[in-house]
Amino acid sequence: MKRSRGTIFLIAALVACCAWLAFYSGGASVRSAERAVLERKPVALPVDVLNRYSGDYELAGDIVSVRVRNGKLLARLHTTPASPEIELLAGSETTFFIRDSDIDLLATDDGSGHITGFVLKQASGERIVRKIR
Repeated sequence: MKRSRGTIFLIAALVACCAWLAFYSGGASVRSAERAVLERKPVALPVDVLNRYSGDYELAGDIVSVRVRNGKLLARLHTTPASPEIELLAGSETTFFIRDSDIDLLATDDGSGHITGFVLKQASGERIVRKIR
């Protein structure tokens, strides 16, 4: 069966319209969630609160060092000293996030206020981050 160029163009236009509708209607909630992640606003915490989180943490076999410098909570992969420091921004006194990412960190403690680690939440799932020192 031979199709004319007009018929092929019409089919291609319909496919493009369907793809556009699927992307823009079905993807609306995804884009809203992405926009919300990008628009999160950090809260300022006193240095004494940030200092509670200083230490070394184990994440999937790697050691992550968390330090306070100039009023900021910074994390760096300990096993790779040349790795960049990443600022952990406070969402509250017990929650942190990384700018322009979907990573949330929920602090865990031993019941007496000593930080024992974090629950790292991401779209792909959750991981336990254990404080080791």
